[in-house]
Amino acid sequence: MADKAEPAFVHPLQDLVLDNSLPHSDVESKAAAGARGEAAAETKQATAETNKEAAKEGAARGQRVKFLFSLVFRANYLHWVTPLFLLWLGLMFWGLGGFPATASQWGTIVFSLLVAAFIICITEFADIYSDRIDDRVYRPSNPLVSGDLKIGTARKIFIAENIIGVLLLASLLWVTGNYPLILALIAGWIGGLIYSLPPFRLKGRKIIGPFEFGLCCAIIPLVGWLVVRELDLFIGAFALTLFVGGSGVGITTKLRRTSEAFNSGLISGSNVFNLETIDFGLKVKNAMILEAILVAGAIILIPVFGLLGIFDPILAIFLVSFILPPVLIGLLSDLESPLGISRRPEDPFYLFAPPLKRYALPLLSAQSFILSRKGRTRTVLFNPIN
Repeated sequence: MADKAEPAFVHPLQDLVLDNSLPHSDVESKAAAGARGEAAAETKQATAETNKEAAKEGAARGQRVKFLFSLVFRANYLHWVTPLFLLWLGLMFWGLGGFPATASQWGTIVFSLLVAAFIICITEFADIYSDRIDDRVYRPSNPLVSGDLKIGTARKIFIAENIIGVLLLASLLWVTGNYPLILALIAGWIGGLIYSLPPFRLKGRKIIGPFEFGLCCAIIPLVGWLVVRELDLFIGAFALTLFVGGSGVGITTKLRRTSEAFNSGLISGSNVFNLETIDFGLKVKNAMILEAILVAGAIILIPVFGLLGIFDPILAIFLVSFILPPVLIGLLSDLESPLGISRRPEDPFYLFAPPLKRYALPLLSAQSFILSRKGRTRTVLFNPIN
């Protein structure tokens, strides 16, 4: 009988080792998975925080851009001041009889114009600041109304701008020694401030406001002219034209404000033409008549000065032919559409409240274009830029 095979030796701990091998592997896998999950959660949280910070930074950058835009264009009205460079340069070239001959002359001209533009921007800021309460109705885009500029911040910036303006005027006087130019700039500066700010606030005074506005308009061409020449009949007639037309535009702004107040329900009446024009004192119908007389008078003065030999005949013809069409087109288009001046077409206010640019910009553009042409040579009696 064959011997029975002996059973293989089995170590007593073998089953224990084999049984414990699987649980040990599961623990490692679960630990690794948990670590990966924690790492993914941390990465997700870090990404969320990064995105959140980026969003905050983007929002802050957007606020800074919005602040600068509101300060430059909606408070200081740089986009309105910029076209005046064409007028000033045109007057300078006309006064010189051509273009400046040297780099130093160009430097003086550029510096003078930058100072003049900065002064006008200050007066625009003063107007925006003083109207911050009324503009809740009349001009909601006012950055002090919309909240793009805080009142406290605007006050500090306005004070800083005036201090910088004083320094710029002192620098300009030191560079040019041109006292007539400095006096004209100071007159325009002070005129703009007392037009808007208390205790004078002439824009709110009955009758006076539009004519003070016209006076400020008349000073504008003097600034460009006085850089290169002394006062004469030509620039005097030029300034008178702007004074008369600017006064008419000043009445236009009062009629526009009256229109907006009427359409907002702040004032009412069965016959709007018998209402009192806001901040002017005359009834609407009388203000309309005076506005038409002044605007028409400014246009009539141009050929009159041409016949008197004060304006160049080509200048007079060009100005009249250039100004009349946009003014007439503007009035006719207002008969069809209020263009934002009146919210209801049936209100008669839109008949007499054309936008400011209808009168001002065509006048300035035409004058600057014709004056900048290279025409006859003029004898320069007073040339502080040399």
